[in-house]
Amino acid sequence: MREAMCRENDLPGAGWSCCGARAFNPEEATCCKDGYTNNTAVTEGLSEKVSACCGLKAYDQLNEMCCNSTIIAKPVPNAQCCDNDAYDVDKQMCCGPMENKTILTRNSSDHRCCGRDQFDPKTECCCVKEGLKTQLITSSCCVNESAVCGTKAYNTFNELCCQSTVVPKPASNAKCCEENAYDVDKQMCCGPMENKTILTRKSSDHLCCGHDQFDPKTECCYSMNNSLKIQPITSSCCVNESAVTQGLSEKVSACCGLKAYDQLSEMCCNSTIIAKPVPNAQCCDNDAYDVDKQMCCGPMENKTILTRNSSDHRCCGRDQFDPKTECCCVKEGLKTQLITSSCCVNESGAF
Repeated sequence: MREAMCRENDLPGAGWSCCGARAFNPEEATCCKDGYTNNTAVTEGLSEKVSACCGLKAYDQLNEMCCNSTIIAKPVPNAQCCDNDAYDVDKQMCCGPMENKTILTRNSSDHRCCGRDQFDPKTECCCVKEGLKTQLITSSCCVNESAVCGTKAYNTFNELCCQSTVVPKPASNAKCCEENAYDVDKQMCCGPMENKTILTRKSSDHLCCGHDQFDPKTECCYSMNNSLKIQPITSSCCVNESAVTQGLSEKVSACCGLKAYDQLSEMCCNSTIIAKPVPNAQCCDNDAYDVDKQMCCGPMENKTILTRNSSDHRCCGRDQFDPKTECCCVKEGLKTQLITSSCCVNESGAF
């Protein structure tokens, strides 16, 4: 009978829901829906609290992942998809064009992809004009693969432009902390605007509290007399500065301000909790985007989400370009130009 008809006001028990024409208990099963055909299917024995859908089949996000509509075992907690396979992002790399990628053993944490190969941006560059070939950083191709920081050219692979100053990248995922660069995995940039300091990160859970850091599992950061102080989480100050979100286990949750959210299905973008459209989604200002199929381009706080033309495309202002055939011309106000143009010859690179 449940297969033939399902009505919200005539369900078998409390907490049950409809999945198409079928009733199911979200605590014990998962409903998956095809957004194109509107077909639905129920996967029994897997609670919606820990599951996600891969097509019409549900899977356990803690132990499995969905790669190209196929459910595979997750080899490590931070694994990601490389076409149909999974790889360890700390020890491996997924390199190559869309739908023809290969998994490489990462030579170092600094190495990056160059076609289906890898290179060390400290000593090499990936030369577009040579068909994505690794070249010594002193070669003419590497010199031309630079961008502009103020009035000075710099290599985007191993340098950063921080407040119009060129600084070396300490790691591939480095970011600016005022005029300095820091490794976001090992360090933190803490403090008020124009008075920040770089701290050695004590753990991945630690957060900034003024020029210091604290562990939100055991401490809180509270304001007193216009200054920020760290106190044990059991103190009266922490009780007043904190909030409790009921019905969400800390095993799958994180905090977005004083509100907790489910990391499996939600994300925190600019202090706002939004639905996670895909497992590997990232924030683009206040919105979320699929990094495999989309790009987040544009200046700070005024970005736009574009449909990615290919895995090789890069941002050029609020547009994108193919570095194999084009460049992003600074002199033209971040405009796409053919790689054979005079502007590309002088300043090809990505922004």
